[in-house]
Amino acid sequence: MSGRRKPRHDAAVAPPFGASPARAPEVPETRDVIPMERPR
Repeated sequence: MSGRRKPRHDAAVAPPFGASPARAPEVPETRDVIPMERPR
C-alpha cells in the first residue's frame, strides 16, 4: 500500500510545479496589457 501512495504524492507535486512556469508567461503578458492601456 505504501507503493500506491508514493505515486499519488508525485501527482500532487506535478500540479504545483506546472503552475509556477505557467504563471511566468502570464506576468510578461500582463505587462504588455498595462502599457497598451496607458497610451489609450
